[in-house]
Order: sequence, then C-alpha cells, then structure tokens
Amino acid sequence: MFNPPHFYTCPGHTVFGRAIHALSKIGDEIYVEPLEHGLALRTVNSSRSAYGCFMFSPTFFQHYDDGSGQIRSEDSEQDAIRCKVAMKSCLTVFKSMSTIEKTVERCKIKLNMDESRLVFQLHCKHGIVKTHNLAFIECETLQAVFSKDMSPNQLTAQAKLLSDAVVNFQSNQEEITLMISPEKISLKNYVDDEPDPNKVVHTVVHLAPEEFDNCQVGVDTDITFCLKELRAILGFAEALSMPLNIHFESAGRPVVFGINSDTAFEANLVLATLADAQTQASSSQQQSTSVRAKPSQKSKTTNGIRRQQKSSEKGDNQTTLVDRTD
Repeated sequence: MFNPPHFYTCPGHTVFGRAIHALSKIGDEIYVEPLEHGLALRTVNSSRSAYGCFMFSPTFFQHYDDGSGQIRSEDSEQDAIRCKVAMKSCLTVFKSMSTIEKTVERCKIKLNMDESRLVFQLHCKHGIVKTHNLAFIECETLQAVFSKDMSPNQLTAQAKLLSDAVVNFQSNQEEITLMISPEKISLKNYVDDEPDPNKVVHTVVHLAPEEFDNCQVGVDTDITFCLKELRAILGFAEALSMPLNIHFESAGRPVVFGINSDTAFEANLVLATLADAQTQASSSQQQSTSVRAKPSQKSKTTNGIRRQQKSSEKGDNQTTLVDRTD
C-alpha cells in the first residue's frame, strides 16, 4: 500500500471550484483520477452524449503527489487510483464561490483509500479549517476518444462573444445549430417535430469571422448540439476571461470545446451532434445490427465517448460506450 495521494491548491482553489460547478451542469457523478501528469476530473451526462474533463497539471498545485512513487512502473497503469464521487457532495464543498473567494486561503485535497473518502480541507481566514469527507467508489477510467488537431473546422473566440450570442436563446432551448462558412458564422435555435412552425420563435445570430480570434473553415457545415452543456463551459471561461476553442468536422461527428491555460490546466467538453439524413443512412448500412428508434426521436451520435477497458478484459477491439454502472 502506498501513501494516499494529496494535492494543495493555492490560490487556484477558486478555479478548481468553478470547474466543479461547470461539471455539475453536465453529469451527476465526478470521476477523479490522480495521474503523474496531473489530476483529472471527468463527468458524463445521463444520455452519454456529453463528456467534460478538466486536467490540472502539477504546476497548478502548490504541492502535488499522485502516489505513484511507490508503485512499480510495470503495474502503475493497473494500480492507479480511479474513483467517482456524487456531484452533489462535491458541490457542498464549493457551494458559494463568492464565499470561497473571500474566506478560503488554501485547499488541501486528499484521497483516503483505507476509508474510501475524498477529503477536502478548506483553510480559511482566522485559522478556521473546514473538513469535508466525501464517500467515493473505485471505478474504471472514464475517457472520451477524440482528436482536435485533425478537425477541418477550428474556431477561437472570447467567451463573452459566445455568451452574448447564446443569451438570445430561450432558457429552455435544448439544442442550437452552428452554421459555418468562410463568409459567415451563425447560431440558430433547433426546432424538431413542430407541426406548426409559425408557433415557434426562430432566433438566428450572425457573427462575422473577424469577430473571432481564429477562424479556420475547411468544410462548410451545420452541426446541432445541446445548449445546456455549452452554457456550462462558457460560464467557466467567461468567469476567467479565457477564450474558447471549437473543433469540429461535420454533422454526426463530435464537437469539442476546449480551454487551455498554458501549463496550469486544460478543459475539454465533447458533445455529440445530430446526424443528418445522409449520415444516418450511411451509418445504418455499415451496422449489421441496430436498435430501432421511435420516429419522433432525434438521432444523436455518441461516437468517441468510451470507458477505457483493462487489458485483461475481453473485447478490447470493440467500441464500448460509457457505462456508469460498475
């Protein structure tokens, strides 16, 4: 048994707390995995169509120890600690970010493997220490397989630009469509199965390529994805005044929203997109078996979100969608 990994954040506990809040708008559980190259926080939504990950590098912490020093190198991958915690429990630690910013001076995080507890110690002003012991369950790695560098379409925009754009959509709007061409970039609300289109409010926001920090259009395309999860990462990026990178290919392929803070941390949100009729037909031909959906159901790809399988398990070559039941 090796020493429990522990990490100190100072003054990055506000950023850490905002990351928890962003992930809470995506999934109900948070997957914690201390690695040699940083601490990973991950989550996935109930329909497995949205995956969020924050990777905090060792330089983000005042002190970082992933506990790998006493693990034999050949066994380090299998013996690495992987656990998940109820999201509501994590939110109790960082319930009020305004209070955290005003009163907390540093935060100590520790994994107690003997008692299966994720421990947060908030060291506040006047010597006050608040300790939260959160129960966790050991699990496998939650991982999404995606490539950003190979995406033909890449956008970089200030978070405020995108926030000002999406604020025009109704709060209960589920999906929006991003339409991109070299001349224009537009966002519109997605309307599905409405018998009378005249009863629906249609909103379209046009943005000029010059408003973006980077606008690389390789393929003219329209992609439709969930707005709720986008708002989550936009809120995080805007609070830190950071730009948002968008990488995507075409309808039916995942879109990746990323934030990069040099060497401190990296955040990625992977969203499934609705497949168009041509993509659905092609996919149906390639699959020997399929599940028939109701005619009113939208077809949303979950391509790319997988649970990493141990090498000893069978079916390593099979694509496995996220399974949150261990």
